[in-house]
Amino acid sequence: METSKHNFEGANPNELRKLMNQTLQYGNTADLEILFDDGMDVNQVDFEDRTALMMKAAQGKKDAVEMLLRRGADVNRIFMYQGRVPKTALDGALENGKTEIADILIAHGAKTGEIAQSILTARNIEEPNSSESQPETQIMTFEQNGEKAEVNCHVIDLNTPEFVEQIKNAPLYTKKSEVKARQALIREEIQTALDATPSVAEPGDWVVTDPDGKVHRVKNEIFNKVYKPKEEAEGIFTPLGVPVKVKAIQVNEDVAFKVNWGNYQGVRAGGYIVERQDSKERFGVEKAAFDSTYEAIEEK
Repeated sequence: METSKHNFEGANPNELRKLMNQTLQYGNTADLEILFDDGMDVNQVDFEDRTALMMKAAQGKKDAVEMLLRRGADVNRIFMYQGRVPKTALDGALENGKTEIADILIAHGAKTGEIAQSILTARNIEEPNSSESQPETQIMTFEQNGEKAEVNCHVIDLNTPEFVEQIKNAPLYTKKSEVKARQALIREEIQTALDATPSVAEPGDWVVTDPDGKVHRVKNEIFNKVYKPKEEAEGIFTPLGVPVKVKAIQVNEDVAFKVNWGNYQGVRAGGYIVERQDSKERFGVEKAAFDSTYEAIEEK
């Protein structure tokens, strides 16, 4: 990939995303270093809100990962997979079987997405930053039927008294709890969470299909701690523990908002802004994913 001297001062945010996207697709470690030498933020994201560290960790590129860590890349930066599942570089490494990369990240303080998210959520609840101004609109990238589109979304503030009251009075939902699962008998490839690189399910791993049809793998020792078989329903499992309850508001326009861990997230018209009732974290879910993942329940 040919590179030249860049001037990033005052650059359009979407041009920065585009350049990062192209470099991650077609460039190499040296191309990334040129961008950072020219002044690009080492935590610059692509159109999917993924940093170079997330992508290179998922691909097992040790030289790139070590370079990014030397330059101060955020090991606990969160990417929202499918708009609702928090993932970090460590998740990408683990899901793709890159154990050496995972060890390197852990040595630098890396956490999985769910742990990093809970830490940031607690920090933001204790130390809310209400003085930061928000733009009126934010360009977000959405994917539908395999096509990506940039949409100018209206930015809303989830911390206003009006929204807090609205979510308080919103309908209550719970996750549809049943999943389909089978144990891998041989080594096989499945779709990963972070990119098109396949993840590997080893013999004994569980291949889990969520209610919305998304597939992921779970190690046997973890699966047995999270799920139990449903009686008289072969291949169907339900989660152990207390079901997650959420409140949700359906939006009638394309919106963007800051979630608890600091990133902007977008939701298309018809989608939902969701608030977990246990942690009070808020996130967006597109309509099709919401309808297949949650079901309404009565509030007691």
